[in-house]
Amino acid sequence: MRLRSGSSLQAKITLSLLGVVVLASLGSWLIGGNLIDRYIVQQAHENVAKSVEMFEGLYAEKLYVKHRLLGSLASFSAFQEDVARANRPAIEKVLRDLRRGSQFDILNVTDATGRVLVRSTHPSRHGDAVANDPYVRKAILSREPCFGFDIMDRAALLREGRALAERASIEVVPTERSREPGKKLETRGLFLKAASPVLREGKLVGVVYGALLLNRDTEIPDRAKHLVFGDEKVGGREIGSATLFMDDLRISTN
Repeated sequence: MRLRSGSSLQAKITLSLLGVVVLASLGSWLIGGNLIDRYIVQQAHENVAKSVEMFEGLYAEKLYVKHRLLGSLASFSAFQEDVARANRPAIEKVLRDLRRGSQFDILNVTDATGRVLVRSTHPSRHGDAVANDPYVRKAILSREPCFGFDIMDRAALLREGRALAERASIEVVPTERSREPGKKLETRGLFLKAASPVLREGKLVGVVYGALLLNRDTEIPDRAKHLVFGDEKVGGREIGSATLFMDDLRISTN
């Protein structure tokens, strides 16, 4: 009987130890799995944040270059004199040459009140007021350069030319789980825009401003995709994509 009692006690101890080991292993697995899951999610969030930051940085870099270009033009004394005198032929020539090598879709000069002196795409169209443009208005009021994103409606685009308005138009195609778009055609355009005041002897004589249309422009999404995903492929197909949205609408993707 003692032998049986000892065997029973040994079995109980063995089972208890096995239970502790199983529970400890299960606990370690759950805790370890939870930590790994948290790490993976955290790492994914960090990667997305870095990608978004890099995407924004590419646009900021392009904006800064355009802003500096306009600032340089506004600093030339000969240009300041032409703007002060409303010398349209001279201003038109400068803008035409600059636009050819700078990729501006819009490049205009106004007088000190915000009325267009020269519109580079349509020199014959001038005299209309654009002082309500946020960047032109800020340049006039602050007498400091400014730049950023801007959304222009179809009426403003048509003043720059029908070709630009048509380029901006995007058919709205409903996708799975997307909100009801409410319209079939998006006619607004998202732009990178910069404006610089033109000062002559400390007096404001005008504003030079330019803008680049981002609708359907895949240059920066392509660069962002390459920087994030490189040339990685799965099953012979490239992975990843970069997309620019205006509100809930994809306006540029690769």
